[in-house]
Amino acid sequence: MTRLLLMRHGLTNYNRGMRIQGSIEAKLAAFGRKQARDLGKRLSDDRIDALYSSGMERAIMTAREIQKYHKHLPLRKIPELNERSFGVFEGVTISKARKSEPRLLAQENYVDYEFMPKGGESWKHVQTRAMGAIWQILKAHPNQTVAVVAHGGTNCVILASMIGLPLSKLAYFRQNNACVNILDVTGKKVRIALLNDTGHTISEY
Repeated sequence: MTRLLLMRHGLTNYNRGMRIQGSIEAKLAAFGRKQARDLGKRLSDDRIDALYSSGMERAIMTAREIQKYHKHLPLRKIPELNERSFGVFEGVTISKARKSEPRLLAQENYVDYEFMPKGGESWKHVQTRAMGAIWQILKAHPNQTVAVVAHGGTNCVILASMIGLPLSKLAYFRQNNACVNILDVTGKKVRIALLNDTGHTISEY
């Protein structure tokens, strides 16, 4: 069995302002840095055999706080785990984007996973690249514990894909800043041991 610790980065000012961030690079806000430190402390006594993050600064900054307690581990950056690119909607408030393009975000509990905004990606594109990376990571670490820091949307895609849930149901998942998910994987058999846990920090987004 391989244990996957899947986490989201700490708070950014885009998160606080309820703006779509996507592929925009931004550092963690001051409170986001605290969340990342809290996350690092939470995992300080855990066995971790490998540490990965997306290629984006907010995920890397979060993963560095975990690495402080596991100094022997290199941080491996995987761009395929980056957040979805929302194209022309990046930087726009969620409320404004929802009004101008209903297909972009979840309507009720339905997600249009094939919709591709101008200059951006669909959730289907994210699934292809992110799941390719996740299965490679798991294959490289049989019977080990792997920590991965990524993004809210990317994490939802990974969670849904690993348990066979259609991408149209992505809205059923919530991923707060600096949350922890634990998945136990044996071959293609996946069990969720923990979902969106933030007991180690204060997280509202």
